[in-house]
Amino acid sequence: MQQRTNLVAVEPNLMQELVQRAHAQGISTETLVNLWLTRQLREA
Repeated sequence: MQQRTNLVAVEPNLMQELVQRAHAQGISTETLVNLWLTRQLREA
């Protein structure tokens, strides 16, 4: 399966919060966003 990169605009304040939370968990911002999106889609 070939992975594809998608770019999404994120408000600066929101991005700052995402970076801080990811850092606190010791994971990349990309991983945090993917985990959150996956969880939201499963619960929808």
